[in-house]
Amino acid sequence: MAPKLLRKECPYCGRSFNTYEVDKHYCSQECLAKETYNRHFHIVKEKIKKTCRHCGLAISSISNKSYCDVICRHKANNLKYLKGKPKKKTPSTRKKKSYDQLNREEEYRRLYDPFHIERIIRGKS
Repeated sequence: MAPKLLRKECPYCGRSFNTYEVDKHYCSQECLAKETYNRHFHIVKEKIKKTCRHCGLAISSISNKSYCDVICRHKANNLKYLKGKPKKKTPSTRKKKSYDQLNREEEYRRLYDPFHIERIIRGKS
């Protein structure tokens, strides 16, 4: 008789996995090691309840996702686009310097900047 394939859920990360072993409880050695470490040092792992930003369905607490699947992400992005066109970039408001001012600053840097002087001494100007 062939061994039976079992579908289990990891108590640490919540992922489901397939196994032939009846006594296997964790999906990987990493999850087992993390759970053992946390149990040894009495660290309680709090699961964060996350929901999809678009439809409100529950998402796995381990994932860093904001949406439950690709379709919801695309729908949410399309809604953002339909609500208002993306803002156009505005021109810079910083004061533009004249070439004369830039030349004066460069000359000052050339004369008084210690790194520039060191490069001249070494001959890497």
